[in-house]
Amino acid sequence: MASTRHDASHAAAPTAEAKVRPIILFVDDEQAVLDGIRRQLRRHRDAWDLRFVTSGREALEVFSEVPVDILVTDVRMPGVDGLALLQTARSRFPEAVRVVLSGYTAPTEQREVYTVAHRVLPKPCDHVRLIETLSQAVEIRDLVRDRAVRALVGGVKRLPAVPHIYTQLQAVLQDDMSDAQTVARVIERDAVMVASVLRTVNSAAFALAEPVIRVKDAVAYLGRSMVSSMVLGLAMFDRFNAAGVPEGFLRVLQARAMATASVAMRLAERRGRNDAYVAAMLHDIGQLVMFVIFGEEYEDVCGDGDITAQERARFGAAHDAVGAYLLGLWGLPASVVGAVAAHHRQLSDADGPVARAVQLAELLLRTSEGPPGALDAWLDESPLSPDERARARTWLSDAAQPCRTSTARSIPRPRTPTVTSLPRPVTYRAIRRP
Repeated sequence: MASTRHDASHAAAPTAEAKVRPIILFVDDEQAVLDGIRRQLRRHRDAWDLRFVTSGREALEVFSEVPVDILVTDVRMPGVDGLALLQTARSRFPEAVRVVLSGYTAPTEQREVYTVAHRVLPKPCDHVRLIETLSQAVEIRDLVRDRAVRALVGGVKRLPAVPHIYTQLQAVLQDDMSDAQTVARVIERDAVMVASVLRTVNSAAFALAEPVIRVKDAVAYLGRSMVSSMVLGLAMFDRFNAAGVPEGFLRVLQARAMATASVAMRLAERRGRNDAYVAAMLHDIGQLVMFVIFGEEYEDVCGDGDITAQERARFGAAHDAVGAYLLGLWGLPASVVGAVAAHHRQLSDADGPVARAVQLAELLLRTSEGPPGALDAWLDESPLSPDERARARTWLSDAAQPCRTSTARSIPRPRTPTVTSLPRPVTYRAIRRP
């Protein structure tokens, strides 16, 4: 055998502590590549159980012996190639996070890879980026401990991949030499995204002094990170539309997401505005995932009542955990993932300002749609600061005015059930297909 299955320095009988270490399996037909990765990760051997094999067939043997947490594989290999290995892992071992570490792949291969891999890294890969990716995968595994949730998301065959335009923007943001024009060029390759970004930037939520008609100016006004977050949120709704989620259901969630994002970024601390915006935009992405998985059956739980309790009773998992796990797989910041995971439960001090902003924004919007006097009563007893209470009505007004430009299409207000008590999770009445 060309390579050992287990890091030689940890071949002894595992201790109680070692048993809880995440198992990370690396697969590459080049022994030199595996040796290089082994050297890069030598400082993490005490925290991670590292396994190395040189073929897809050996990898499947390891999967049958131990619960692999993270699979890192090349694509082009003799015998069972990386793509076949990824597909088998998805169907038989869906809880494992799937990472591709590969050099050149043909366009058709790339499309297939992005539908089955959670993360795609270049080969050779900078060791800092590799360690960061693995650390994020371990963190999301620890955050979402429910095996049913991990298996549910990991086994989906039609789940949209992280939008390519977002990965391109993230690469640009990591370049210290990039500027507003560089970011704008990436966005301008997609005419539909240009229209969506300009429409959103010109909404009352951002309160710009005058309409913006160029993406470059939007980036200059709002900052590169904020526009990148905006693009991710907008692109994801398009992806789920293509995945078969009915447009009516999608538009209801998108309208509510944009309104929540508008309020959340006002509530967030200055350093957390970008994360609060994207977390609020994507806080119910788990509902879209569950619609992709369960189809019209999922509509039955999208009515009045505690939606997360209904989801767990019916499907064994709830959309808050499902959404958080998916975003964690894609490598979004921990504050975003945590806010999505927490938006239906009682917050603690450990949840942080981003989770607070998202949950309070959701509560504020829901209460404003309740019976007369509900908003005043809630504001009097809410955890908002005096300044936030004074400005809350303005924020709600801005959130209800999606765009001030006469040429933009209006976004329909979401249909939500009447609120009669607090706190109660936000629910949505799905629009039935004709």
